[in-house]
Amino acid sequence: MTDRKIEEVQKQLDEESTWRKKEITYLFNEANTKYKRNNKRNKEDTSSFFIRTSIVSICGHWEGFVKKSALLYLKAVASEELSYKELALSFSGAFLKINQLGNKRNKKTKFYADLVYKLENETFNISITNSDFIIDTESNLKYIILEDILFIINIPTIEYETKRTMIDDKLLKYRNKIAHGERDSVSFEEYKELKNGILELIEILKTDILNNLILKKYLR
Repeated sequence: MTDRKIEEVQKQLDEESTWRKKEITYLFNEANTKYKRNNKRNKEDTSSFFIRTSIVSICGHWEGFVKKSALLYLKAVASEELSYKELALSFSGAFLKINQLGNKRNKKTKFYADLVYKLENETFNISITNSDFIIDTESNLKYIILEDILFIINIPTIEYETKRTMIDDKLLKYRNKIAHGERDSVSFEEYKELKNGILELIEILKTDILNNLILKKYLR
């Protein structure tokens, strides 16, 4: 992959992450101002509105960034016009995932023979029609779903594993309660931890994707 292609992906990743981080940070600053003001005046904490709004926003931006950045990576690899035989096995897995959808009851041997033929002879491609099937966050990006997406784009899960509890037991738990109209309280310190954790993960994912392209880890 040429340096120019990698630079273009980096530019797109930077643009995609920048506006998301700005929105997350803006809501955090608003909540922080309210929180400090109320503490100083010894009044009832009125930062809860911004915290609850921010939790939903953080979750949406994290899910959106994972999907968008993974697709940018796959499209960059697809532009190389490499065969499945040249690519990491995760690409073959994605191919089978797409082609098996709607064909789970297909008992024709020819159907499976055709899949093998395509894996041996066709080049990897990604289009608007199948991108949602390859990178599917299921509108609820639990760690197990993130893990599958990371496998598809050939990224080790070690650093992400440390955030598993934060993602499943805190971020998603609170987001789902808030989204379903429950008045669940989140402490400012816990909210701050979630905000910092997701911003860190966004940067880690950006770095991992670029490193994969630079080091050609998409190859078998």
